[in-house]
Amino acid sequence: MAEWTPEATEYLEGYLQQVSALARHQGDDADEIVSELRTHIVQESEDAAGAMVTVDHLRKVMAGVGSPEQVTNPETPFAAPQRPRKEDVPPAAPAPAPAVAQPPRARSYSGCWLALAVMVLLAIATPFVLMIAAIALPNLARSRTQANEAAVAGALKKLAAAQERFLNKAQHDLDGDGVWDYGTLDELREQHLIDGELAGGVVRGYGFTVEVTPSAAYGAPRYSCTAKPLAQGKSGFRTYSVDETGQVRAVRSQDLYRVP
Repeated sequence: MAEWTPEATEYLEGYLQQVSALARHQGDDADEIVSELRTHIVQESEDAAGAMVTVDHLRKVMAGVGSPEQVTNPETPFAAPQRPRKEDVPPAAPAPAPAVAQPPRARSYSGCWLALAVMVLLAIATPFVLMIAAIALPNLARSRTQANEAAVAGALKKLAAAQERFLNKAQHDLDGDGVWDYGTLDELREQHLIDGELAGGVVRGYGFTVEVTPSAAYGAPRYSCTAKPLAQGKSGFRTYSVDETGQVRAVRSQDLYRVP
C-alpha cells in the first residue's frame, strides 16, 4: 500500500465531497457513488505512483475520471468515464503567494543619545564623587576611632569602680597579710562586677590587661589596667590605663595626660 502526501489526501477528499453534494442534489445514492469512486481513484493512483502518491499523480488519474459534474451526470456513467476537456479538469490548489519583503525599519537613535548622555554625566560626576569620598572616608575613620577610644575610656572607669567594690565585697587576700587585695578580670566577673565583654579582655578593638599587686609589696594593695589598640590607627591611636587612684590616662606619642 502506497503512502499519500497530505496535499494529495486533501485534494481527493475535496473532490469526493463535491461529487457527494451533486449526487444528493440529483437524488442518487451519494455514499455508493463516492465509495466506488474512491476505490477506483485510490487503486489507479497507487498503481501509477508506486510508493508515494502526490497531487500530480492524483490529477492525472482524475483527468481520466472526469470532473464532479461529469461523474454525477446520468448520461455519462462512471463505469466508462470519458477524458474530460481541459476546462473540465478540477482547478489545482493555488500556489502560496510569495512573501513580500518588508521595508527596513527606520533605525532609532534615541538609545544612542541616552547612552551618550549617561556617559557624559558619569564623566562629570565621577570627579566630584571621588573628591567627596576622599573627604568623607578619613572623617568616617576618624569618627570610628574616636568612638572606640571614648568607649574604652568609659570601660576603664567602670573597671575602676568595680575594683573598689571588689576590694570591700570579695575580701580577697592574696598574700595573707590581713589586707584585702584587688582582683583580676576573671575574679571581677565571678563577683558579677563587670560585663562579659570587658571580662573577655577586648572592647571596641582594644585589648585589656590587668596586673594586681598584693598589699605586702607596697604596704597597700595596687592594680593597673592597660588598654591598647589591637590595630594601631584603625581601632584607635591612644593607649589607655587606670590604677587604684581611679584616674584614667591616655598615652600617645610619649605624652601622658589625663582623660576628663
